[in-house]
Amino acid sequence: MNYIFMLLSIFVVHALNAQQPNCDELFVAGEYDRVVEQCEDKLNKNDFQRFQWAVAQLYSKVQPQKFEEIFFIGHMFSKMVYEYKTGKKLNSNLEKYYINEAFKNIKSLQITNQPEAQLLIAKIYYISEIILQKTEQWSDGSSKDNGDYQKYFLDNVKSAADANPANTQANFLLGKESIKYKHVEGDPNGVYREISNKQLYPYLVKAAEQGHEFAQVWVDAVNHWHAHLEKLNNSAKSGSPGALYRLGMNTLAEVEEEPARYEQALPFFEQAYKKGHQPSLKMLSMTYRSLRMADQFVETLHALAKRNDAEAMLKLGDYYFCQGDKDSARTWYQNAQSNNNPLAQYALDDLNTSHSPYAGCGEF
Repeated sequence: MNYIFMLLSIFVVHALNAQQPNCDELFVAGEYDRVVEQCEDKLNKNDFQRFQWAVAQLYSKVQPQKFEEIFFIGHMFSKMVYEYKTGKKLNSNLEKYYINEAFKNIKSLQITNQPEAQLLIAKIYYISEIILQKTEQWSDGSSKDNGDYQKYFLDNVKSAADANPANTQANFLLGKESIKYKHVEGDPNGVYREISNKQLYPYLVKAAEQGHEFAQVWVDAVNHWHAHLEKLNNSAKSGSPGALYRLGMNTLAEVEEEPARYEQALPFFEQAYKKGHQPSLKMLSMTYRSLRMADQFVETLHALAKRNDAEAMLKLGDYYFCQGDKDSARTWYQNAQSNNNPLAQYALDDLNTSHSPYAGCGEF
């Protein structure tokens, strides 16, 4: 009797065990609804299991392919474009809610040895914080944050890429952070990118070598920029005023420090203007003003005014106002008004009621 009871007990235990779900296997198999229904108690033992639980809750509401589509579109295009033109990819506020909740649930977890988990954390952060929230807070679509972008996105993507060099997507996402847009005058349809982070660019090259289509597009764009720059430098060396002008514009765009950016751009604009490149005069005037080279600035204003530049006329009025020569100031303000400068009338009013122009005299 005892033997039969023991056999029955063993059978019951095996039967019960057979009914118990293997939550890890269910998660890997993508049966997220079953994970949510059956595994809450079992996926609550460590950070990685808690991460699985949070992801299962998300994927049971926003399917993985939909989640990837949202991330891909949001990452490949600007946040503003995504939010207002293709935002219909998020069909409901509930989907936004579930993605935001998923990030809240995992942001405190320390997943340090699971590359796939790190990559997914980065994506959830990007969608929740950059695509869904930052676009509502910042009109220019930029991602202004307090370091979370580095902590949750870049660091996680880099950890995933370094832990698994064969992960093409991680290499691409990290490498894409290494380039910036470049505009080439006269070629609005061209695709040009410049390397902005030499440490991360090899990840983009690796992704291209691994067959990532968009990685190859950006690597080609970098090569196009280098070829364009080499051609531009060669043209400038041969005395092309247009090439000199574009090198000056490139310098202003690339050098952030002031006054270094203007000091480095100045020779290009001066050479281009001396060779008869008329558009350079406007930039030359602005550069003189930025470098507080007052005499040269006023000289270029006179040259621009001869070409009926109403803004230069207004500035000349300010200059003579600051010099105490109100008659000359009035003449230039009236010239600006005749050339449809909308601020000229206000300047004339200030001339009669104030001791200095509204813009002040610091430029002179």
